[in-house]
Amino acid sequence: MNKVKSISLVLALLLAISLLLSGCGLLKSAYEGKSKIFTSENVEITLTDSFYEQDDEGYYEFFYYSSTAGVICNSEKKSELLGTTTWTLEKYAELTRESLDSDMTSQDVCTIDGLVVLECSWVDEDGEEWTYFLTFFETEGYFWTVQFHCLSEEYEVHKPYFVEWAKTVKFT
Repeated sequence: MNKVKSISLVLALLLAISLLLSGCGLLKSAYEGKSKIFTSENVEITLTDSFYEQDDEGYYEFFYYSSTAGVICNSEKKSELLGTTTWTLEKYAELTRESLDSDMTSQDVCTIDGLVVLECSWVDEDGEEWTYFLTFFETEGYFWTVQFHCLSEEYEVHKPYFVEWAKTVKFT
């Protein structure tokens, strides 16, 4: 078999595998698929069935991932925050913005559709830019951050879904 035919065969095989996998739902975008409720010990969120649980070795409340986006949740005890300041959700979000790594760029904390939000971006070691959509919540004794992220080039497509999904967050 000559080299051109070999390359053509490999490319055709890769295309067939990609089509097969996407037909099976393995390569769906985060926003494709049916609604699915994910539950951790303290938090419930509705995403799509294209997400799966990612092992985080206990660092986060939850970490769900799809082929195009991820969502992470963590909490912080109000009693462990420094100072005697009376903390509001907005102050906590601002503290989060101020504590971002110096190589991250962020916008001001704002409200989008009733959610307290911080949008920021970061370029990883491979040169890919990621955008993060952080939403903040408050329960008795805790502040919560639910962080959605995707490649920056896909952010505008994902952002309305991030808002929709953030509005489904419930604490148990």
